[in-house]
Amino acid sequence: MKAVALVKGSGSLQLVDVPEPVLEQPDQVLVRVLQIGVCGTDRAMARGEEEAEPPPGASYLVLGHEMAGRVEQVGPGVRGLRPGDLAIASVRRGCGECESCSHGESDRCYTGRFRERGILGVHGFMTSLIVEQEANLVPLPDTLERIGFLAEPLSTCEKALETVRRLQARLSPRCGHHEHAWDGDSWGLCKRALVVGAGPVGMLTAFLLRLHHVSTVVVARHPGSGPPGRLAQSIGAAYLNIAEAGYAGLGPLWEDLDLVVDATGAPTVAFEVASYLKSPNSVVLLLGVPGGRHALTVDTAALVRQMVLANQTMLGSVNANLRHLRMAVQHLAQFQERFGDAIQQVVSHTYPLEQFREAFFHPPAGAIKVSLTPSG
Repeated sequence: MKAVALVKGSGSLQLVDVPEPVLEQPDQVLVRVLQIGVCGTDRAMARGEEEAEPPPGASYLVLGHEMAGRVEQVGPGVRGLRPGDLAIASVRRGCGECESCSHGESDRCYTGRFRERGILGVHGFMTSLIVEQEANLVPLPDTLERIGFLAEPLSTCEKALETVRRLQARLSPRCGHHEHAWDGDSWGLCKRALVVGAGPVGMLTAFLLRLHHVSTVVVARHPGSGPPGRLAQSIGAAYLNIAEAGYAGLGPLWEDLDLVVDATGAPTVAFEVASYLKSPNSVVLLLGVPGGRHALTVDTAALVRQMVLANQTMLGSVNANLRHLRMAVQHLAQFQERFGDAIQQVVSHTYPLEQFREAFFHPPAGAIKVSLTPSG
C-alpha cells in the first residue's frame, strides 16, 4: 500500500510503498484510515524547518498525526471497539519514565524522551491501514466521519483553554458575577477574547470560545468576505482584516480583553500583540509553533514592565492527552448541534493521497484545513 513519507537523507517527500500492517498483540486494532489532516507541523517538516525522526532502523518516516478511520479487525483482548466502529488515534507515546507519562499525561512529559506518530520515532497515519493499541484510540460517532480528525488539533485547544482556566481560577471575575468564575460551568459569559490567526487552530479555538459564550474577535490577513471571515461571523465571532486595520486599529479592545490567543506561529506577531495588551490580569496564549529562525526587535523593558505591572501572563501550550481528545470529540458534536454545518466548513479542501504535493505545497488561497483521503 502507499504512504506519504519523508525519506531519510534526501529529506524529500515521496509516495512510498509500505507493507500492510497486521495484528501482533491481543490489544491491537486494525484501522482503515478514512481521512488525514495536513498540519502546519507536517508542512514544516516537509520544508526541512522541523526535525522529523524515522523509527529506529527505518529509512523513511510516514507523516500524518491527525486521522479518523474505521475499525476493520480487533485483537482478542480488545473490549471497547469492534469492526465497523469509527475511531481516532492519539499522537504522543510517553517516555515510560517520568511521573507525568506514568499518569497518562505524556503531553507534559518531563524527560522529553517521548515519541510521536508521524513526527518523532513512530510512523504516522498518511496511508491506508494502521495498527494501534486500543488504549491509544478514542471512539467517534458516525456523525463525525468527515470531520472527526479535527479532534486531534482541537484537543490541543482544549488543553490550552483548560490550563488558562486553571490559572485564572485564582481571580474574581471582572464582571462581578460569581457564577462566571473561570472554574465554573458558565465561565465564558462576560469574557472577551482575541484570536490572532484564522488557520485551523485559530478557528477551532474560536469555535470552542463561542461554544462557551465568550465574546470573540478573530483577526487575520484575509478579507472579511473570504472563507475565514465568513466562517468566523457564522459562529457569532467578529472578524477583522488586520492587514487593513493593523493591531493599533483595535483601539479600546486592548483594554478589555481576558485572553489573547496567538495561533499564527509568528514570533513577531506574538510579541506585537503582547505589547498592545493593556488589560490587567489577562493571558496571552501561544499556540502557534514558529519554524526556522527569526530575529526580533522588541522593547523588552517596556514589555516586561507592562506585564509585571498589569499581572499579565504569557503561556505556551502544545499537544494534549486522551482526556482532552475525548473532550474534543464531545465538543465537535456540540459544534454541529449549535453552529450547524459551520464546523464542516473548517475542512475546506480534500485531496486523494496521490495528490499530496498540492495539499502540502499548493493549498488554495483562503484554505482553512486541508485533508488527504487514501484510496482503497
